[in-house]
Amino acid sequence: MSGSRDILRRVLGPTGSDPGCDHTGELLDQFVEAELAGRPAREMFPDVATHQEGCPDCREDHLALLDLAGGADIGERSDG
Repeated sequence: MSGSRDILRRVLGPTGSDPGCDHTGELLDQFVEAELAGRPAREMFPDVATHQEGCPDCREDHLALLDLAGGADIGERSDG
């Protein structure tokens, strides 16, 4: 059942305010740095996390940046 909820959430987008791609892109490196350092990136940058829930392009950028930084396994654990 959680798979259906995940699909629905991705189709409908985030439930909170969405700061958009530009704002998310400006903070994405800091978000990834926090993840790599083991800090709670989703709590530190809730607007970035919220935007990525509904934007496949920004989510893909996030995963690509993690991969480049050597943290692809972090993205696999937090994706979704």
